[in-house]
Amino acid sequence: MLHSAPDRRLSTITVSQRGSSGNASDDAQAFFVASGITDFTQQTAINYLVDNLKNEGLWTKMKVIYPLVGGNATAHALNLKNTALYPLTFSGITHSSGGISGTTLGVASSAISAYTSAADSPTDTSFGYYGTTHYNNSNGWIMGDGINSSAGRNGIGVTTSGSNTPFYSAMGNLAGSGAVPYATGFLGGNGFKVVSILSGTAKTATNQIELTPFTPGSTVSGSNWRLLPSATQNTVLNTFSFFFVGDGLTSTEMLTLHNIVGTYQGILSRSLYTFDSSLHPWTNRFKFTISLTDTTQIYAVNQLINNLNNNGLLNLITVYPFVGTILTNYAYSLDAALGTVGSATYSTLGLDPNIALNAGLNTGFTAAAIAGSGGFIGFYCNEDTNTASYDVAIAASNTSSATYIQLRNTSNLLTLLLYTTSTTTVSNTNAIGSYHLQIPAGTGSGVSSTLYKNGTSILTAPHGTATPTTSVLRVPGSFSNANGAGRRFAISYIGTGSLTLSQITTLNTIINTYVTALGRQ
Repeated sequence: MLHSAPDRRLSTITVSQRGSSGNASDDAQAFFVASGITDFTQQTAINYLVDNLKNEGLWTKMKVIYPLVGGNATAHALNLKNTALYPLTFSGITHSSGGISGTTLGVASSAISAYTSAADSPTDTSFGYYGTTHYNNSNGWIMGDGINSSAGRNGIGVTTSGSNTPFYSAMGNLAGSGAVPYATGFLGGNGFKVVSILSGTAKTATNQIELTPFTPGSTVSGSNWRLLPSATQNTVLNTFSFFFVGDGLTSTEMLTLHNIVGTYQGILSRSLYTFDSSLHPWTNRFKFTISLTDTTQIYAVNQLINNLNNNGLLNLITVYPFVGTILTNYAYSLDAALGTVGSATYSTLGLDPNIALNAGLNTGFTAAAIAGSGGFIGFYCNEDTNTASYDVAIAASNTSSATYIQLRNTSNLLTLLLYTTSTTTVSNTNAIGSYHLQIPAGTGSGVSSTLYKNGTSILTAPHGTATPTTSVLRVPGSFSNANGAGRRFAISYIGTGSLTLSQITTLNTIINTYVTALGRQ
């Protein structure tokens, strides 16, 4: 069944309900007294934070909470859980209404908690911060217990490497066992970061989205928890506005904590990541990544994500929804991974590879990878033209070592080639429609692929014997010694593995629902 976005909103405490210290909880009131905070908005934010952490069952799981509110060292040093315990000490720190930041580029700064990881379990711990995430030093570590590469350390950081800025998280070992790359397309990772370990698996979530789980170390360093707003190799000073350490959190609890802290920052007008709690987390990440503001496109993308997720397809397929306001936006997949776009034009109707060399979307998937494990390619074409070239190709010469699809040539034939120069054709008098090519692993005798149009099988083509190339597939796209097909596409996708006939049928329905929502039929 297809569904629209679920309601993910948390219960909230309004200003009129919890605006002043007179009706604050005991914990919030103690914080106001110790910090000297009398500002109405700041009190409202703290009340919201305390009330919702308690309402959602997270307060008891927090060991230390530093809300970094008040604009001065006295207030910023306080632990919301108990203002008499585990204060922060500062070195090289500037205090402001935005939180804490480094003072001077190239000079190390720190906020060190009196709380150490000695009391933390290597199998049941979480930690995180809200703030900017810029390259910090040679290791890149920004938060952790000690911040160095040795057994027992925990941390979060960012380093620079080539065209990407990898985002790292580690639990129990900073020597590399927990490295998780994260692309620069996500604005350096500004926002909320959480790492949690439960049942032997460590997870990292950034702005509501879980990254790939990793296997943590099994020791505890016992060092002081800390933030490093700057170090000797900084080019930008980090600013932090929330910091916590707690017990291990489930995926649901991590998402709930993201929502609460995000709302808390919004009350204080210091949000780095704006999310809509009625949208799927992937939608929030995607719209944030490409700065998507068009409400029709946001709704359509959110419906697409929910429908894929509700049918168990979201994590199986890399989908390019072709929305946004600049050509680069059209290179992003739903999981916020950035491909590249060659010569092409774009509009509210989709992506149109130009009649030019190597035009179209470079997916990053190679023909060899698809042939090795099996895979699939799909798209919705919403422009009917008959041309002499291909709609799917590789970013190289037209050889026999890849997959080529031509939807409609001048003879009204659809042409398919798989690792061979021998074509398989079928009549196709109208190029418009939803296409899905299921590609089994392997080449040679006995292996063939099936092409579906609008959910129905229309062609089976044998695989040739050529060795699949390591060149990447363009879906849609052309190749270097022929012109592009010049047809427009409303959406495309690619993946490895195999989909069942039922999944292919469901996917066709989901794609058509998305296309209809955007008026791209």
